[in-house]
Amino acid sequence: MKVFENYLPAQAWLVLLAIALGAAAPRAAWAFSEDLCWAYQDPAAQSGPLDPKPFNCWDLQCKDNPTGNTPAGACVAQGALTYIDAAVLETLHARNSLHFDVVYLLARLQGMSLADARKLAVFDQATDFGQYQHYDAGGQNILASSDDILGVRRTHLSTNGFWLHFVPWFRGSGSETTSTLVYTPSGGLTAAFPSTERPLNHLRAWAFGAQTELCEFGLTSGSGVTGACFGDGNAKTLYYDLPLLAGPHDVVDARQPETTPLEWQRVARSSSAGSDCSDRNACFDRSYSSKTGTLEALGIYLHALGDRLSHHFCSDHASIGTTWQGEGTPNNSADYYLFYPDICGTMAHVLLHYPESGQEDVPERSENAIRLAMREIAEWVRVRGYATAGPVLPRAGYPAVANLDALVQLLSSAIAKGSAAERIGALCQIARNGYGLEWHDGSSDCQYQPGDAATAASDSSALVTEFFNTGLNHYFITASPGEKKFIASGGAGPGWQRTGERFKTGGNAPVCRFYGNQNLNPATGQAYGPNSHFYTINPSECEGVKQDLGWVFESGEVFRLTSLTAPEQCPSGTLPVYRVYNLRFAQNDSNHRYLTDALLYQTMQAQGWRGEGTVFCTSPPSPPLW
Repeated sequence: MKVFENYLPAQAWLVLLAIALGAAAPRAAWAFSEDLCWAYQDPAAQSGPLDPKPFNCWDLQCKDNPTGNTPAGACVAQGALTYIDAAVLETLHARNSLHFDVVYLLARLQGMSLADARKLAVFDQATDFGQYQHYDAGGQNILASSDDILGVRRTHLSTNGFWLHFVPWFRGSGSETTSTLVYTPSGGLTAAFPSTERPLNHLRAWAFGAQTELCEFGLTSGSGVTGACFGDGNAKTLYYDLPLLAGPHDVVDARQPETTPLEWQRVARSSSAGSDCSDRNACFDRSYSSKTGTLEALGIYLHALGDRLSHHFCSDHASIGTTWQGEGTPNNSADYYLFYPDICGTMAHVLLHYPESGQEDVPERSENAIRLAMREIAEWVRVRGYATAGPVLPRAGYPAVANLDALVQLLSSAIAKGSAAERIGALCQIARNGYGLEWHDGSSDCQYQPGDAATAASDSSALVTEFFNTGLNHYFITASPGEKKFIASGGAGPGWQRTGERFKTGGNAPVCRFYGNQNLNPATGQAYGPNSHFYTINPSECEGVKQDLGWVFESGEVFRLTSLTAPEQCPSGTLPVYRVYNLRFAQNDSNHRYLTDALLYQTMQAQGWRGEGTVFCTSPPSPPLW
């Protein structure tokens, strides 16, 4: 299975973001992680009005936060799967207070209108998701949404969008191995950062109107950061080596090399693309070149700038150049080589991003992100000749906009608030009470009631989640929030852990479930059946198993899926769910595993499990939010 098509396999990205248990040390993934979450009023719809009460996204993960609201590492790592349960199904709406709320406020302070400041913040946030829809304080969507900019989303590898989130620096042969971001706006439109920061300088030149087209990795046909992109008769190639995680339930470092053509950066989806994203040119076009120097471009740039700071654990050591600077020897020769160290690929960001907001001591990188965003918005307003009366005047007790250090401290104190409701409220009060500005969601009193993360977590019940028991070597699946919590609490016994595998429920037929009969057979002194569960969507098979003394019928509908239309054939628009069997009937230890990953299905057979083909069908997963 080719890894770099459209998105990383769901398994790899879910593990990348969620599984740190067993990892030797904290390692790398979310940028300024989404910290503000809302549940949809109708979770089944995955859209529409929100429950207006915000909660910390990480409260889905950790109920045992120590003093200071700093989640314990193991709790964060294990509980991240709960957040992903909701995020993959899009049963949560999320945004980041630094990428969105702070950027909106900084733009207003520089004199931008409400609509323009909100557009800027929307595109900053959309750079992570590929698209973003904003909501008002009552949970209703408003006329503030982005274009589909899937090409720059952090997980969209077929367009190389990941570089805008893990921004490398340009490294010459034999040069130093690390680069620290230094900002000097006196360098003009194309040199606000050192020449080693060529990708970032190029992106800035595009956002400020000095570069017509956005080129992949900031590489142009000239020696500087402006000029024509490669391609169209001047073809160049890039070899890169990215760290991934593999599973299903073991944390294993892996690297996946790839050679790709260097061209112009795809940003927006072509209006005629449909859903076929196998061909880059079929999905994206050059239309976004007309966005140079616009608010949309500035929002994308500010996101990358924030991530360059947030991801410095990775990007300080990640480099691009004309010679290979990594370990070992490249598989292929190319014109340019991009290297990301292992720290870019594993779990550091799940653990390292929590302190960036919602903590008593906001780290320096968060303060620097606020400071640089403020300076760059002000510089963009000046360079682009944006019509404004100038920075707004403060009310008594609030710092002037020109007093950048005091302003950074004021905003840092707001994002340090422990709850999502407090963070939004504090930033809203700064806008309204300190500077007389409207807040982006229309709130008139800046009073936000905190939401219940536990309730929101239960809204992800439409997801079948897989568990593995390390002692039994058994797999188990459930869509029940209660069962998931029961297992996570240890109620089902020791050794159970999530594998990261999951699929959606919903369909035209119920799935019945059986559990091995644990009553003792007096003839053998052993249980009649295995300590295992069995699932089937086939009515005749369900009735047949009911007659088997080794199994106890538990439910005629534990969840619903879609029936096959013919042997090994799922309806159009659905995906197969495969079943494998461990062949341990003789040991009274039968266990089945249900999978949507064809490669994993083959792997299980190579490990001695018997493939039993497609047994039911599921809906395709939604693209992940991260």
